[in-house]
Amino acid sequence: MNQENNLENIYQEIFDVKKILLSFENSFSQESRLMDFNETCSYLKLKPGMLRKLIFENKIPVKRINRNIRFQKEEIREWLKNK
Repeated sequence: MNQENNLENIYQEIFDVKKILLSFENSFSQESRLMDFNETCSYLKLKPGMLRKLIFENKIPVKRINRNIRFQKEEIREWLKNK
């Protein structure tokens, strides 16, 4: 009986930790996720040519991953605040 209670407690703790991790993952992934060029144009409501100009002039925070350009949502939000 005591062993069954221990197992129940362990399962409950695992379930609680899983809920915490999932909520953390969801909030973390929304802010720090990387956006591609088109997503960033939509997010900023910019035409592609204007976003290219900002990239070329180093006026917007960019992540270069291999040959791909990505934008971190949180960095873009901060950039907008300070603009």
